[in-house]
Amino acid sequence: MATGIIYAFIVSVFFSLYLIPRKFSKQTPAVYTMFMGMGFFIPSVLYAILLPSYTVLFNPIFFLSVFVGITWMTASILFVTAIDKLGLSRSNQWKNIQGPVGAGLSLVILSEYQTTNTLYIIIAIGAIFVSAALFSIKKKSEKVIDKNGIWYALIAGLLFGSNS
Repeated sequence: MATGIIYAFIVSVFFSLYLIPRKFSKQTPAVYTMFMGMGFFIPSVLYAILLPSYTVLFNPIFFLSVFVGITWMTASILFVTAIDKLGLSRSNQWKNIQGPVGAGLSLVILSEYQTTNTLYIIIAIGAIFVSAALFSIKKKSEKVIDKNGIWYALIAGLLFGSNS
């Protein structure tokens, strides 16, 4: 279990870092996401060529990854758009609803409710929601917060969460 927590922490660091270059990019969200997707796609194709696993290609569950890819792309575009509208720190707070959504879906779909205290998931959802709301409170010196950006980040979080 400790190893899993360490891996989760390492992954969360990299997951947090992969969108920082967006702040320095002048590309539209769709173009940025296309290049980011190519960054995932090209190494995946090279991996499939160098280490072929033909049984995976003919597995019907493989085609589920196409749906997951579409939801991930949509979530990425929405999240990058939210970053443009809100900034990285505010939009990331709303996108972070993905963790509790993924955990909640795992409780139901994978029957993890049998081994997990669901109260913790409910508390996590509430804590992340309150945190995001607090990050969205505007100071008097700031410009008006774009509510569409909040919706984009929230929908992105729901889509990212559904991927787990």
